[in-house]
Amino acid sequence: MLFSRACLEAYVDIPDTNEGLMEKLTMAGFEVDAVTYQGQDLSHIITVQIDQITAHPNADKLRCL
Repeated sequence: MLFSRACLEAYVDIPDTNEGLMEKLTMAGFEVDAVTYQGQDLSHIITVQIDQITAHPNADKLRCL
């Protein structure tokens, strides 16, 4: 079963680190197969905001941003 830490924290308080949580789950009889950290490799993503879209001067089907 997959679940997120945030989903689990909606029901109970978890004061431990991720490693402590894995240890407690293992001691409670749950098998922790793997831990995946989401969003760590997102530093290279750039977000932009488009201010204006105009028609291309030399083409009917193209637009300039």
